[in-house]
Amino acid sequence: MAPTLLSLQVTSPADEALTLVPDFCPSVFDYYVQCAGNRGDPTENALVVSVEPAAGSRVTLAIETPGGGLTPATPDGGSLEAVKLAVDNDQAIVVTATAPPGTGAAPSQQYWVRCLSDDFPEMEWATHDAGSARTPGYYLFGTMSLPRGPRGNLAEEAAYAVVLDTNGVPVWYKYDNDFAAYDVESLAPGDISFSGPWEVDHLGGAVIHPVADGIDGGGPLTPDEHELRYVAATGHYFGFNSATGPANLTGLSLPDADGGVVDYGPNSTIYGCYVQEFDVTGHLYWQWSAAAHFDPVKAMVVKGDGDMAVAKVDPFHCNSIDVDPANGNILVSARNMASLIYIDHATGKVLWMMGAAPRDSCFDAPAHVAVDDPFTAQHDARLLPGWAETCGGGHGQISVFDDATYTTRPARGVVYDVNIAGGCAGGPSTGGSTSATRVWQYQNTYDGGVASNVCGGFRVSPDGSRIIGWGQSVPTPNGLVFTEVDPQGNDLVDLICPDKSSSYRAVKVPLDAFDVGLLRSTAGE
Repeated sequence: MAPTLLSLQVTSPADEALTLVPDFCPSVFDYYVQCAGNRGDPTENALVVSVEPAAGSRVTLAIETPGGGLTPATPDGGSLEAVKLAVDNDQAIVVTATAPPGTGAAPSQQYWVRCLSDDFPEMEWATHDAGSARTPGYYLFGTMSLPRGPRGNLAEEAAYAVVLDTNGVPVWYKYDNDFAAYDVESLAPGDISFSGPWEVDHLGGAVIHPVADGIDGGGPLTPDEHELRYVAATGHYFGFNSATGPANLTGLSLPDADGGVVDYGPNSTIYGCYVQEFDVTGHLYWQWSAAAHFDPVKAMVVKGDGDMAVAKVDPFHCNSIDVDPANGNILVSARNMASLIYIDHATGKVLWMMGAAPRDSCFDAPAHVAVDDPFTAQHDARLLPGWAETCGGGHGQISVFDDATYTTRPARGVVYDVNIAGGCAGGPSTGGSTSATRVWQYQNTYDGGVASNVCGGFRVSPDGSRIIGWGQSVPTPNGLVFTEVDPQGNDLVDLICPDKSSSYRAVKVPLDAFDVGLLRSTAGE
């Protein structure tokens, strides 16, 4: 048995109790308190720590230093009932309980209390299962900044990429000098990635900034913020590039903000949807362009309510990539097509498309999968385990985050049973009808149940639990960042940010994805 504490309290010098989050429990080892001052300010917080060790345990105090080192702070011969410490923003107080030798107990146990700066997102961790039904793991998300705190100036705000533990404690975070920390993910064990621009942190090691050779032989470009995937077998990344180019948009009309319409013509400009495969040096191995396979006029079915009539039209708005592990084929979500696109990696041909865009919008004559309960302006489409492509077809389950933008429906996470009938001589085939049938959903009920204006994500974990990142609610962010539910739709936990912070996406990874010591020692860098 490891040595433990019986109590841990943090107060101010005036004996004003600070809120230790979560409440102290001997078997919980990570906590935080909200400190004063913004990140980067020379704020030194005067804190008072009181510790009661379990019988037979010896306790020492230390303050974390840059790089995860520890500076001893235990008073010589003094009491541990009211130790005064000066702690900077983002530093941690580390309490170590040590067992006496010869007891057979584990030698020591650390308790970390992080001092969060005042501009860290406000968080409410609302559990509904008393921890009994949730599989322990880490929750990753990033904030899209809003004017808050003493600065209160959007132009000066930045964002945080955050890793929360099972108790909602930020055991790792990084301040990003951009408007948002998009798509915080763990692409490989021990790695944390996020965009703004793209960064991949090998915890305790290198930090890399993936780029890809530009379109048509241009200079290196950072993939856009929507997605970065990594395939360990090849060491290759997949990302999007949304470079603009000319297009004939004759026949396309979009509503404008004044209640009229804007008609486009042959000399128009569009944002592209390029999927690029590249390595850590930026070398480009494969590239696919939506404009080479789709008529943008027919493909664009999400036309907004006056917010999309602009000089540069976005007919595709690709926002997620999933790589089929069986064959390397690519599943792409295109928000403004309200469709998913399955691409043959070997040929670039679109094998099938699922959603609202008509079949004849694609030059490849793919199979078209009608959806019995359609999604709109979706994000984060994933092939679930058990998906199998067959010759000319495929079958299995696909998960999608349905933003329901421009509708009266609430946003939701949804799972479809999908079957694409097809076959060819000498190859396996899929019988039955081509269809997508909803088999599971969880709708947003917070704040009356609203749609998501932008962003969002939905992931099914290996244990069956589902993480739904709600993006930005309509009409303005309402503070609900993500919800975890079980397969029966029971709400297990909600992360709410009362300061109205929102997030592009949220994911959960198992505990063995990270070394907790590396998370702690690199937090706040």
